[in-house]
Amino acid sequence: MKYITLILICIFLSGAKFIDVILTDESPAKLMWVLDGDTFRAKTTIKNKEIVTKIRVRGIDTPEIRGDCKYERDLAKKAKKFVIKYLKGREIILKNISKGYYHGRHVADVYVDGKSLAETLLENNLAQIYIDHQYDWCKDSISRPRY
Repeated sequence: MKYITLILICIFLSGAKFIDVILTDESPAKLMWVLDGDTFRAKTTIKNKEIVTKIRVRGIDTPEIRGDCKYERDLAKKAKKFVIKYLKGREIILKNISKGYYHGRHVADVYVDGKSLAETLLENNLAQIYIDHQYDWCKDSISRPRY
Protein backbone atom coordinates (compact mmCIF):
# COMPACT_ATOMS: atom_id res chain seq x y z
CA MET A 1 0.00 0.00 0.00
CA LYS A 2 2.89 2.37 0.77
CA TYR A 3 4.25 1.90 -2.74
CA ILE A 4 0.94 2.68 -4.42
CA THR A 5 0.60 5.86 -2.37
CA LEU A 6 4.19 6.82 -3.20
CA ILE A 7 3.59 6.25 -6.93
CA LEU A 8 0.42 8.35 -6.87
CA ILE A 9 2.22 11.17 -5.05
CA CYS A 10 5.04 11.08 -7.62
CA ILE A 11 2.57 11.24 -10.50
CA PHE A 12 0.75 14.15 -8.86
CA LEU A 13 3.96 16.08 -8.16
CA SER A 14 5.25 15.49 -11.69
CA GLY A 15 2.32 17.42 -13.09
CA ALA A 16 1.40 14.51 -15.35
CA LYS A 17 -1.88 14.99 -17.17
CA PHE A 18 -4.28 12.17 -17.78
CA ILE A 19 -6.05 11.65 -21.09
CA ASP A 20 -9.39 13.44 -21.36
CA VAL A 21 -12.34 11.09 -21.35
CA ILE A 22 -14.94 12.37 -23.79
CA LEU A 23 -18.30 12.20 -22.03
CA THR A 24 -20.48 13.39 -24.91
CA ASP A 25 -19.60 14.01 -28.55
CA GLU A 26 -21.96 16.93 -29.10
CA SER A 27 -24.66 18.71 -27.14
CA PRO A 28 -26.62 21.95 -27.52
CA ALA A 29 -26.27 24.37 -24.62
CA LYS A 30 -28.03 27.42 -23.26
CA LEU A 31 -25.95 30.23 -21.77
CA MET A 32 -26.67 30.99 -18.12
CA TRP A 33 -23.85 33.48 -17.35
CA VAL A 34 -20.25 34.25 -18.30
CA LEU A 35 -17.50 34.09 -15.69
CA ASP A 36 -14.67 35.29 -17.93
CA GLY A 37 -13.44 34.93 -21.50
CA ASP A 38 -12.84 31.19 -21.35
CA THR A 39 -15.38 29.99 -18.76
CA PHE A 40 -19.17 30.21 -18.67
CA ARG A 41 -22.09 28.43 -17.03
CA ALA A 42 -24.53 26.66 -19.31
CA LYS A 43 -27.44 24.26 -19.28
CA THR A 44 -26.64 21.20 -21.40
CA THR A 45 -27.11 17.44 -21.61
CA ILE A 46 -24.34 15.00 -20.73
CA LYS A 47 -24.92 11.24 -20.77
CA ASN A 48 -28.67 11.80 -21.27
CA LYS A 49 -28.88 13.95 -18.14
CA GLU A 50 -29.71 17.66 -18.24
CA ILE A 51 -27.31 19.62 -16.06
CA VAL A 52 -26.12 23.16 -15.37
CA THR A 53 -22.32 23.27 -15.30
CA LYS A 54 -19.31 25.49 -15.84
CA ILE A 55 -17.81 25.09 -19.32
CA ARG A 56 -14.13 25.82 -19.94
CA VAL A 57 -13.34 26.57 -23.58
CA ARG A 58 -10.78 23.99 -24.71
CA GLY A 59 -7.38 25.06 -25.97
CA ILE A 60 -7.22 28.73 -25.01
CA ASP A 61 -6.38 30.99 -22.08
CA THR A 62 -7.95 34.40 -21.63
CA PRO A 63 -6.88 37.09 -19.14
CA GLU A 64 -8.13 36.79 -15.57
CA ILE A 65 -10.69 39.23 -14.13
CA ARG A 66 -8.57 39.35 -10.95
CA GLY A 67 -5.32 39.54 -12.92
CA ASP A 68 -1.95 40.73 -11.68
CA CYS A 69 -1.88 44.05 -13.56
CA LYS A 70 -4.31 46.64 -14.91
CA TYR A 71 -3.63 45.60 -18.51
CA GLU A 72 -4.69 42.00 -17.77
CA ARG A 73 -7.80 43.05 -15.82
CA ASP A 74 -8.88 45.49 -18.56
CA LEU A 75 -8.36 42.90 -21.29
CA ALA A 76 -10.24 40.32 -19.19
CA LYS A 77 -13.26 42.63 -18.98
CA LYS A 78 -13.11 43.17 -22.73
CA ALA A 79 -12.94 39.39 -23.35
CA LYS A 80 -15.86 38.76 -20.99
CA LYS A 81 -18.03 41.39 -22.71
CA PHE A 82 -17.12 39.94 -26.09
CA VAL A 83 -18.14 36.41 -25.01
CA ILE A 84 -21.43 37.63 -23.51
CA LYS A 85 -22.33 39.38 -26.76
CA TYR A 86 -21.12 36.44 -28.87
CA LEU A 87 -23.06 33.73 -26.98
CA LYS A 88 -26.16 35.51 -25.66
CA GLY A 89 -29.37 34.32 -27.29
CA ARG A 90 -27.57 32.14 -29.83
CA GLU A 91 -27.52 28.39 -30.32
CA ILE A 92 -24.37 27.07 -28.64
CA ILE A 93 -23.02 23.65 -29.56
CA LEU A 94 -20.58 21.92 -27.21
CA LYS A 95 -18.37 19.27 -28.79
CA ASN A 96 -15.95 16.74 -27.29
CA ILE A 97 -17.13 17.43 -23.74
CA SER A 98 -14.83 16.08 -21.03
CA LYS A 99 -14.56 16.50 -17.29
CA GLY A 100 -12.12 19.25 -16.33
CA TYR A 101 -9.42 18.74 -13.72
CA TYR A 102 -10.01 21.98 -11.82
CA HIS A 103 -12.98 23.73 -10.20
CA GLY A 104 -15.59 21.12 -11.21
CA ARG A 105 -15.78 22.37 -14.78
CA HIS A 106 -16.37 20.53 -18.02
CA VAL A 107 -14.02 21.26 -20.91
CA ALA A 108 -15.44 21.52 -24.43
CA ASP A 109 -14.97 22.83 -27.92
CA VAL A 110 -17.59 25.60 -28.18
CA TYR A 111 -19.30 26.50 -31.47
CA VAL A 112 -21.83 29.12 -32.53
CA ASP A 113 -23.15 29.01 -36.10
CA GLY A 114 -20.39 26.52 -36.96
CA LYS A 115 -17.63 28.89 -35.81
CA SER A 116 -15.28 28.01 -32.94
CA LEU A 117 -15.41 30.39 -29.97
CA ALA A 118 -11.74 29.66 -29.27
CA GLU A 119 -10.71 30.63 -32.81
CA THR A 120 -12.85 33.76 -32.66
CA LEU A 121 -11.24 34.89 -29.38
CA LEU A 122 -7.77 34.21 -30.82
CA GLU A 123 -8.59 36.18 -34.00
CA ASN A 124 -9.71 39.13 -31.85
CA ASN A 125 -6.53 39.07 -29.71
CA LEU A 126 -8.53 38.23 -26.60
CA ALA A 127 -6.94 34.82 -25.97
CA GLN A 128 -3.72 32.87 -26.28
CA ILE A 129 -3.29 29.20 -27.09
CA TYR A 130 -3.21 27.28 -23.80
CA ILE A 131 0.08 25.42 -23.39
CA ASP A 132 0.17 23.60 -20.04
CA HIS A 133 0.39 26.80 -17.96
CA GLN A 134 -1.32 30.14 -17.58
CA TYR A 135 -0.18 32.84 -19.97
CA ASP A 136 1.63 35.84 -18.44
CA TRP A 137 -0.49 38.72 -19.74
CA CYS A 138 1.33 41.36 -17.67
CA LYS A 139 4.75 40.44 -19.05
CA ASP A 140 3.37 40.67 -22.58
CA SER A 141 1.53 43.98 -22.00
CA ILE A 142 4.53 46.01 -23.18
CA SER A 143 4.61 44.46 -26.65
CA ARG A 144 0.84 44.05 -27.20
CA PRO A 145 -1.14 46.80 -28.89
CA ARG A 146 -3.16 49.10 -26.64
CA TYR A 147 -6.87 49.37 -27.24
